[in-house]
Amino acid sequence: MKEIAEKAREIADELRKRDEVLVVTHIDADGITSGTIALKALSDLGVECDIMFVKNLDEDVLSEIADKNVFVWFTDLGSGCIPEIVKSGIECVITDHHIPKGYYRLQLNPHDFGYDGSYDLSGAGATYLVAKELNRMNGFASIPLAIVGAVGDLQDSKDCRLKGLNKYIVAEGIRYRLIGVMRDLRLFGKQTRPVFKMLEYTYDPFLPGISGNERGAIEFLRSLGIKLKDDKWRRWIDLSREEKRLVVSELVRLCMKYEYPLNYIKRLVGDCYILLNQEEGTELRDAMEFSTLLNATARYNQCEVGLQVCFGVFEKNGKFELAFKKAKRLLQEHRKNLSNGIKLVENRIKELENVQ
Repeated sequence: MKEIAEKAREIADELRKRDEVLVVTHIDADGITSGTIALKALSDLGVECDIMFVKNLDEDVLSEIADKNVFVWFTDLGSGCIPEIVKSGIECVITDHHIPKGYYRLQLNPHDFGYDGSYDLSGAGATYLVAKELNRMNGFASIPLAIVGAVGDLQDSKDCRLKGLNKYIVAEGIRYRLIGVMRDLRLFGKQTRPVFKMLEYTYDPFLPGISGNERGAIEFLRSLGIKLKDDKWRRWIDLSREEKRLVVSELVRLCMKYEYPLNYIKRLVGDCYILLNQEEGTELRDAMEFSTLLNATARYNQCEVGLQVCFGVFEKNGKFELAFKKAKRLLQEHRKNLSNGIKLVENRIKELENVQ
């Protein structure tokens, strides 16, 4: 960790020399959070800065960036095309987690220090480590976004928890009372969806008779004696501990009945990351829901909307409110499209003797 902190300081020192910086970042949850962290850190320093979202750094994009003739901070991308960046003449620093293509001095990448960029540190995490060195007072406020970026990059998917350098950032978040960690059901929608809808729209894992089946999800809960509604539909966060335990136990039994592998069943429950400063019952409270919201904005080429939602972690204002409403609409459309797509495939599958 000491060597990584030294590299973060070296990159921060280089950024402090600049009057103007262009942040170039990837178009997914990790990229949007990375770009937000960088932009916020530079703004706090009084550096003139702008952001550019790109899908990849091909020759045309690098040429466009080079023509701007400005110092660049690449976040969540850049490591995979270091020779091309150098050849283009772009002056830059890089905070990324993808496998580097060669050595670059002003780069913070977990692979350079013996860590796995798929699970140990995300692009947002690498960017946070530099932001913290740029501004010790305000840098820690970016911890929630670093966690959202890691979860959005599925860095907790292997062990159902964040590990490596991500774990170090989580510990900082707990220390500063920004992050809470709890063992819970790892399904989307715990904060915002009625429980039966949360189950209906769950496809990882696929729940036979429940996934894609509203009536099946309702009957499943009723068979357990779970009340669906008080004055409004009950969400997962509204259930008692005993009710939650009952649902989880029955889901495990269901998966065992259909002979799912044990490792697959274990993935139902794991560490869930809560943003303590965000309102309970919103998509911003749970890192998984937050990252899914950001991915929805990226899927529909609305990264600027995701950016404004991320800035709401620091300050809620009119821009945030408008962006949050738009992001929720995009998410609703995205989940509907996913569900319809899966139903379409299911209805067209033909089962033969050896082939589906």
